[in-house]
Amino acid sequence: MAAKNTQKVRMCLTPVNATAANDITPTAIAVVPAATGKPAGVLVTAANTAKVGEVVKFGDVGFASLNNKSFVITTATATTFTIGNVVLGTGTLGATPKISHFLENEMKCICLSEFSISTAAPSVIDTSTYCGSSSIPSAKTEAGTASAAGYVDVTDEGYLTILDAVENGGEHILRVTLGDNGYLVMPVTLSGLSWTLPLDGAQSYAFQFTFGAAPKHVFA
Repeated sequence: MAAKNTQKVRMCLTPVNATAANDITPTAIAVVPAATGKPAGVLVTAANTAKVGEVVKFGDVGFASLNNKSFVITTATATTFTIGNVVLGTGTLGATPKISHFLENEMKCICLSEFSISTAAPSVIDTSTYCGSSSIPSAKTEAGTASAAGYVDVTDEGYLTILDAVENGGEHILRVTLGDNGYLVMPVTLSGLSWTLPLDGAQSYAFQFTFGAAPKHVFA
């Protein structure tokens, strides 16, 4: 195993909604078999302008492993693109499938000084009585959170992006580029923004990402 440092890590957010004119209509979805050193993936056939590294969000395309989930494109041509580290499973392409496509120039990159993921424990509801302890599963499920922090700079586009994302309260897609180790991708909402103004130190801010789905490691 070769350890990697965080020198090449980059974090970027999509807008809440992709531009409708950039939607992709798939005509076929197929399995990319696993190979030595590579996990299984998915090949999407479509008239395609997407590029490697751009984010796509599948609508209801007829496959449970893809429906309403976000991925990063790992290879692309004019007629196809692939996503890595996903098992397609059974399904049939729907009659009106749609894939939202976020262009690279629509994404806003943020320069954080801290990013720490916390996975969520399964939620339960306590139903204990004086006769004994018991619980039932919660109807609500949580995918986890991340605490994040950075330095205040009103001229930094990333800082302004965070202010806007906290204010609008919408769901964005966070793409974390891991250099040559692929990407982490997850839908997120931002909240809990606060500031620290030390007597001797840099002005900083902190906030929380709440995941709409568990982080997915995508690689070719």
